Amino acid sequence: HGVGKYGRTPILLVPAYTTRTVDYYVTGQSGYLATGLTTVFCNAASQPARGESCFIGTDCWEREGAQKDVFLPDYSLYHGAIPGIYHQYDTRKGHGALGQSEQALLICDINPAASTVGKPRPESLMQPLTLVAHLPVIESCKYKKQTRAEDGQPCGFYERCRCSRSVVCEKKGSKDPAIRALLQMEKLLERLDELGGRGGTSAYDEKPDELYDALSRLGAELSSSGLQERANCYARAHRHSPQSLPPATLLDWLWIDVDYPKSIVTDDWNLDVPSFSETERSFPDVSRSIG
Repeated sequence: HGVGKYGRTPILLVPAYTTRTVDYYVTGQSGYLATGLTTVFCNAASQPARGESCFIGTDCWEREGAQKDVFLPDYSLYHGAIPGIYHQYDTRKGHGALGQSEQALLICDINPAASTVGKPRPESLMQPLTLVAHLPVIESCKYKKQTRAEDGQPCGFYERCRCSRSVVCEKKGSKDPAIRALLQMEKLLERLDELGGRGGTSAYDEKPDELYDALSRLGAELSSSGLQERANCYARAHRHSPQSLPPATLLDWLWIDVDYPKSIVTDDWNLDVPSFSETERSFPDVSRSIG
C-alpha cells in the first residue's frame, strides 16, 4: 500500500429482477471466498422474478459443526431463527434466503474488515454478519364491493389487485386470513406484555402454541418463510433461549396501507429522471411521439 492508502473490503449491493437466483448465490459465494466480499442480493418479489433475496457473506460456504445441537441456548433475536442470511449448509429451500414472493425489510450488522478473520475467531470480535431485524411487509387489503376500480378501470386491471380475493372473503362472511392473524396477535400482545411487566421472559410463556399458530398463519398468507421460521423457533426454543417479553418474534413486521388505484393515478409512484422529465415538460409533443 502507498502512503495514505488502506485496504478496503466493500459491500456489494445487487438489485435484480431475475429468475436465476442460484447464479447470484454462486457469484456471492465466490466473491466472499476470493476477497471476503459481502453481497446484498435484492431481487424483485413479483412475477416473473422469484424473490429469494438475502445477504451473502460470512458462513455462506460449508462450515464444520454448522448443524449445532437444537437444545443448546441461542440468544439471537428470534430464538435461533436468522431469515434472510444465506447459509450453504441450511437444508431448507433457499438456504436461508427469503421466500419467492416474500416482501421484507432486512437489517443486518456487517463488519467487512473482519469478514475473513481466521479461526479461532478472537473472542473480542462479534460475528461480522449478524441479523438485526427481519420486518415482513404486510399490505392492507382494500375491500371493494363495486365491480370497477375508483378510476373506472375494471378490477384486475392493476397488478396484484385484491378485489377478487376480497369479494370471495365477503361471500364467505369472513375476513382476510392476515387480518384474523393480526387480531389474534393483538390479544397475544396484551397477555405477553402483562407477563413481561412482571419481569417474566419467554421461558414463562405457558401457551407458546398461540404465538406459533398466529405467526404461522400470517407467514402462510404472506408467503413469508422467514415468519414461519420464527414461529417454529419460538415454539421449540422459547424456554432454553429466552427473550424479554413481548418478544421481537411477535413485534417485528411492517404494516402498509396501499390503495393501488390511488397510487397509480397520482404521481406519488413516479420516478423523476431529470433529463427525460425536463424533456417531457418542455416538449410534450416530442415526448408523446417517442413513447
